[in-house]
Amino acid sequence: GWPIPIGGSQAIPDALIADLTAHGGELVLGHEVTEPPPGVVLYDTAPTALLAIYGKTLPSRYARALSRYAYGPGVAKVDFVLSGEIPWRDPRLAEAPTLHLGGSRAQMALAESEIAAGRHAEWPMVLAALPHIADPSRVDDAGRRPLWTYVHVPNNSTRDLAETVTGIFERFAPGFRDLVVAVRSVPASRMDEHNANLVGGDIGVGGNNMASALLGPTP
Repeated sequence: GWPIPIGGSQAIPDALIADLTAHGGELVLGHEVTEPPPGVVLYDTAPTALLAIYGKTLPSRYARALSRYAYGPGVAKVDFVLSGEIPWRDPRLAEAPTLHLGGSRAQMALAESEIAAGRHAEWPMVLAALPHIADPSRVDDAGRRPLWTYVHVPNNSTRDLAETVTGIFERFAPGFRDLVVAVRSVPASRMDEHNANLVGGDIGVGGNNMASALLGPTP
């Protein structure tokens, strides 16, 4: 399972920021970087962001390499508010805060190959998290609790996957649909509105291949 911070994921950046400021660091928010700051700079960004920040000051060969940077498949985000516990066919699933809903190994392989080829899979790979299982404080006084999911899709997909994800949950938990109080669905093409580094919904920020793993964006 993945770690689930008590009280919400904001606890992680809060701890990082507290350590940064304790060592004399400063956090600047709401400021788009459009030109390089002075001194030594570390960028935790998509590689192509450097093209906009440095412009023509980049060596031409390096700029061309960045402009050809290959992004991988994307994800669509579908989050739910549920009114109660999910009625799983297999009760063991009620104890799992993290779920991979992809069917058999063959079905997952087929889905991933379809998405890598730029096509939507009939049964895409869905990753889901039920944080209230590890952190009961996520359940409000009315018994409502969050369910977070993301779905593997082709890069920059505009498709709304809310109904697809709902249907997949119904396979494993008939009656799931009746628990849904609210849904927030964000297609891959809009993931960069929350974080500009998620180009086309690519949360890995780059194609998953041997060359990229060894060399990074460019040698």
